[in-house]
Amino acid sequence: MHVGLQIPSFKYPGGTAEIRPKLKEIVTTAEAGGFYSLWVMDHYYQIKGMFGEAYTDPMLEAYSTLGYFAGLTE
Repeated sequence: MHVGLQIPSFKYPGGTAEIRPKLKEIVTTAEAGGFYSLWVMDHYYQIKGMFGEAYTDPMLEAYSTLGYFAGLTE
């Protein structure tokens, strides 16, 4: 069985300046932990109410984000 990791939110303490380093930490830890795939939401706006998020909370474009992940993994 293969297990993947879904990253549903990009809201982190420290604001948007923390998105890139936090994602790098998550992605490299997931790869080291043996996760088979990484997934992100494909929305331009955050889904209201999901994980306490508001429409205005940070949401990254999915394909660009996955490209960033690919550059961090082997």
